[in-house]
Amino acid sequence: MNEKQREAVILADHLVGNLYMDLSAVPLIAGMLQPRAMPDTPAADVYNVMCELFRNPEVRLSAGSVEAELKQRDFNFDYIGNLQKRIILDDISVLYGYAQKISDAFALREVDRLAGAAQALARSGTEGAATITANLTRELSMMDEGSGGFVSIGDTVGEAIDEVEAWRRGELIDGIKTGFTNLDKIVSLRNGEFIVVAARPSMGKSAFAFQIAYKVAAELKAQNKPGCVAIFSAEMNKRSVAHRISAAIASVNDHRLRERIASAQEYADKQRGLEHLRTLPIEIDDDSSPTTEEIFYRASMLHVKKPIRLLIFDFMEMGGNRERSEELRISRIAKDLKNIAKFLNIPVMALSQLNRDIEKRASKMPALADLRYSGNIEAVSDVVLFLLRPEYYIKRGDTQVFRMAGKDREHAEGVAYAIVAKHRNGPVGTVPLAFIERYAKFGNLAC
Repeated sequence: MNEKQREAVILADHLVGNLYMDLSAVPLIAGMLQPRAMPDTPAADVYNVMCELFRNPEVRLSAGSVEAELKQRDFNFDYIGNLQKRIILDDISVLYGYAQKISDAFALREVDRLAGAAQALARSGTEGAATITANLTRELSMMDEGSGGFVSIGDTVGEAIDEVEAWRRGELIDGIKTGFTNLDKIVSLRNGEFIVVAARPSMGKSAFAFQIAYKVAAELKAQNKPGCVAIFSAEMNKRSVAHRISAAIASVNDHRLRERIASAQEYADKQRGLEHLRTLPIEIDDDSSPTTEEIFYRASMLHVKKPIRLLIFDFMEMGGNRERSEELRISRIAKDLKNIAKFLNIPVMALSQLNRDIEKRASKMPALADLRYSGNIEAVSDVVLFLLRPEYYIKRGDTQVFRMAGKDREHAEGVAYAIVAKHRNGPVGTVPLAFIERYAKFGNLAC
């Protein structure tokens, strides 16, 4: 037991002795000191009973109810008698100080416990270093989240006023721009937010996300700002990602290059696109099925060296997490990705497939209910954006007339729709984008 832990034992006695004499202070202390943070002493048993009774709406917190509950647990009341003889009543501000020091000592015990568990796993060799480190980092971050509490609205409003003034002066940008002019009027890539881009196959999810990755990275380079874009590609290897991005940059068709039917100019343009891509701050991890723990670990390590400005996971259903059911697995992936966004304070974009129900409907307009396990993903996400290319269905012989954004079927050729179906901190809406199929390239389109 170190000095802080010994101090916590003494302070726990003083705290509980004061609370026993003045139970009206229990609600004030219970809001900042969890019962599990108390050291393993009789004081912890008494404090736990006090907190349980306080939180029980059917029982009145009183000296009688505390005593009755302790008797049921065969508590040794000699401890209470000795405590009352040596404890002097302290002011509530002093009790707050006791509670804070007890919490700090508990945090140190938890760090020691977690570090010991990680060390035992490392020595056993049953888990990889990435998994052990990721789990340790996540547990430590959860400790930090659990130590939070209420903050005065006055302090919060002060910060909000400063933010509004920064907006007025143009010193604070509300998120990173996607690079698609009309879409930027509705949504941006904000730190701490989890963005889901969902569509049926062949709608261009990866192309859309990679173009945003390119635009963000190019802007970082142009403004000589530190940072990078991190891409976790569970679907494509890193060369395929490089080819996909460079093809859009150069406006070339890779199929023509592979089949050797492209012109000399097309090969030259592709080479220039790749050389330009080489200079951009984009980092790619092409592990075929990374768990969210591994993503968290690798992203955290990268973030220390190069601040991540945008993280993209392509795609969510291919995460390697193991759960009892597919619904729980997807829910866990979504929640963990949101936590990564919050913990690293970065925008996280995950790609996801819509379920097949949309193919059975006359209208192919996506809805939130079309998300796989929609309730879980929708609840966790800050932004849900659907992609739809009516041209894809028209070429398959679908005779349904698409009426979106006031346009008819003819307008569907060469047009994609970005549909912001959920936006926790802004408006929703449908934005038409240009789509050049032979290059799998999105672009701006006049509304």
